[in-house]
Amino acid sequence: MVGMYVFVADYIAGTRHLSLQRRGIYSDALFFSQTMNGKGLPSDLDELCRLILPYEPNPDKAEELRQDLIFVINNKFQLIEGRFFNERQHTEFLKSKELSSARSKARKKKVDTVLLEQTTVLPYKSKSKDNININKFNSMWKEISAKIRTRSSKPKS
Repeated sequence: MVGMYVFVADYIAGTRHLSLQRRGIYSDALFFSQTMNGKGLPSDLDELCRLILPYEPNPDKAEELRQDLIFVINNKFQLIEGRFFNERQHTEFLKSKELSSARSKARKKKVDTVLLEQTTVLPYKSKSKDNININKFNSMWKEISAKIRTRSSKPKS
């Protein structure tokens, strides 16, 4: 899923206690988790740091970022089957996946119904009526000026 729901009031209430730096790390963790297509985040801390944190040449600042990432993961994510998941995000992801699947099935059912109606209607059409319409079209086509006929194609029409 390329998009995700953000419940703004819940996000604000749930991140008021976080510093701006931790909010940014949390947002990036949510975004990266969403791009993993429901698989969650890796549980390896070094891999998480490479994925979420920017490169920081200053070792003290890099350690501060790492500690903030650990804080966010411990407070906002759960370890399930060797991957980190944000419970709310994962629930919403599963709901949206079910909704997408239901809509897809409904579209297929509608298309199948339309196709079924077309195939049941076509065999009962009168051939003589079709020939009359084709003859009318051919006579109308002959009456149209040559200029219009060259700009349009008869088969397309």
